[in-house]
Amino acid sequence: MAESGDLGTPIAIDDGWPLGSPAQYGLDEAALLEMGQRLAKSRPNVHAIVIVRRGVLVYERYFAGEDRREIGEPIATVAFGPTVRHSINSATKSVISLLVGIAVERGWIKDLDAAVLSYFPGLADLRTPEKDRITLRHLLTMSDGLEWYEFVPPFDSYGGLMQAEDPCRYVLAADFMISPGRAYNYHSGTTELLATILRNVSGVPVDVLA
Repeated sequence: MAESGDLGTPIAIDDGWPLGSPAQYGLDEAALLEMGQRLAKSRPNVHAIVIVRRGVLVYERYFAGEDRREIGEPIATVAFGPTVRHSINSATKSVISLLVGIAVERGWIKDLDAAVLSYFPGLADLRTPEKDRITLRHLLTMSDGLEWYEFVPPFDSYGGLMQAEDPCRYVLAADFMISPGRAYNYHSGTTELLATILRNVSGVPVDVLA
């Protein structure tokens, strides 16, 4: 007999989600049951499966998985649940990109080809003709051209970003590796810049905006 957790029955925790069952919304409960049992048995690093159908939470199942609770801490196995936070790492980049799209739609950001430094009047001392060519579009596509080594020793630009007193200055003060728009280079600093711009144009922190 299946345990209640195997069924993925949504958990009522007064978080604003209306609750329902898969069958009510045209989903195959037997297939969902098999999926949950297979994942529980095979133990991939899946933290949770949550299904929302037509605005209603209809399936919710959690597993134990590997996660890093804080930056710099070792990875550990965590028993996840509806109130346990997950480290989402670079999924943040996708969220930030979505928020930029919303900001454009709402008119908070007028032009993706505007100079990034125009959003940072406090960093006017960093402006040069070349750096004025870096646009929001370059940040979104990680083609800003600035020198950045993501987790690459001995440089580890990401580690420097985490320790910087002014993260935006840290990113924009870098020298160029290549002209803006010429090449892709994985760059978490661009997310920091976009998040700051979003906070400034919306008036609220990015987590609240999201």
